[in-house]
Amino acid sequence: MIVRDSRLERNGEEGLFARSGANVEVYDSVFVGNGACALWAEEESVRVSGASNEMRGNLMDLCGYVPASVRKPLAPQTASLTVRVPEDYATVQEALDAVPPGGTVVLGEGRFEGAVTLWKPVTLRGAGREETILPQTISVLAGVADVLLQDLGVNFSPEEGLLVYGGIALEGVDVSYNDGTGLVLYSPGTAELRNVRLQENDRRAALLFGSSRLRAEDSLFEGGRYPLLDLNEESSVEIARSVLRGSRRQGVYLADASSAVLREVEISGNGLGYALAGITVLEGSRLSLSQSRVVGNGGNGLEVVALFTRAVARATVEDSLLEGNGSSARCANEQYFCNGLVLAGNAELVLEDSALRGNADWGLAVEDEACGYGRSRFTGWAELRGENIFEGNNLSGNLEGMGNPGDHPYGDLPDGQICLPLPSAEDPQASSVPGPDSERPQEALPLFHGAANLLGGALPDDLPLLQHVQVIADAKGRLEALLRHQQAETLRLELEEELLRARHELRH
Repeated sequence: MIVRDSRLERNGEEGLFARSGANVEVYDSVFVGNGACALWAEEESVRVSGASNEMRGNLMDLCGYVPASVRKPLAPQTASLTVRVPEDYATVQEALDAVPPGGTVVLGEGRFEGAVTLWKPVTLRGAGREETILPQTISVLAGVADVLLQDLGVNFSPEEGLLVYGGIALEGVDVSYNDGTGLVLYSPGTAELRNVRLQENDRRAALLFGSSRLRAEDSLFEGGRYPLLDLNEESSVEIARSVLRGSRRQGVYLADASSAVLREVEISGNGLGYALAGITVLEGSRLSLSQSRVVGNGGNGLEVVALFTRAVARATVEDSLLEGNGSSARCANEQYFCNGLVLAGNAELVLEDSALRGNADWGLAVEDEACGYGRSRFTGWAELRGENIFEGNNLSGNLEGMGNPGDHPYGDLPDGQICLPLPSAEDPQASSVPGPDSERPQEALPLFHGAANLLGGALPDDLPLLQHVQVIADAKGRLEALLRHQQAETLRLELEEELLRARHELRH
């Protein structure tokens, strides 16, 4: 496609959006007043070329794999390694165009309007996270590395806070109160956060696609309608000394082949309205949790679930506390199970030197009839190492008289502490149900036809859904599973709060 001497003006979303191997040439055109990105190449297979295009009044000018040379710069590049706004240049983008690679743009106090596209390695430094505010989405183009944002706020954007395809670091930054997701990372984007607050973004704190990577320390992730950390495909996170709290859904959601390493984190107060988990680990994904607290979440503290494919969901939990989960009012209902930790399907767990206390139902359970579930669907394994503590669970009282099923060292505890009904190893220091060398069914697991209390009858009864609410990890996961296994391409969303669009429709 060739665009020449044209105006792409005041579109509600992108001015021009290209994907899936498209070849686009754009010359001498004007992109003005578009509600999202003026020119967006979503995938690496897209080829965009051109020159002398004017950009003004867009939420974002360039996104993804668009080369910066397509846009007419607002100011010629200078040799000055430090430039200031508003002293030297009127807008942030003018200063970014003018400063050479490796330079610094210094912002004073105030609110700085206008699109911001980061297309070369620079530092953007404010006067403080509450003193310097950028109220629009910041775009970091693919191939750009060593971008640093310091001491400023990316707040109040009508869409995402940051849209990152390149490499960026944030220090002392707020990414808060944006109408979309705070930080969206597309492959191969990377982000490093130090002392960053992602608070009360309407959708999520962070959403990751492809092979993107996020590292964060000493940071706060808080609020939003969807999971705070939402990982898809082969994306990964490493989080240390941070807090993830107050999402209406999960604190951490791992799908596909994603992975998370969480160390010295607190995951609390998530999923209260929906009785959803603090952490959800789905088939193909992996979690390492150490020296951490998973406390006071609405449903399960941690759920490890692999029901749709042969792929395994794996979790390692070490020196951690899972306490007070199942705090949603729904967990008092006998039809809901709100455990400290639950395994379903082809899930694998190593639990070492950890405490599971004061949860609404089981401290640790697998989805099995012996644990009170309607069907036995656990085909994985669990290994208990070291000194694990199970006490004060079954606050709901729904497990009275059920004991603690399984051949493990905790049979004499009060009812409702642990349910591992498959045989455990003879070694008391490494109790387990069948481990990684045991034979396990290799066929794909069938889908459930169960009651989905959260959906309230929004979907046809004959659609396959997970049987139990705590395994209904997230609406997106349900929809993706249906698309993969039932070819339900025509299925439309009926409840915005219950079903999300499939990943590539969502984009944000």
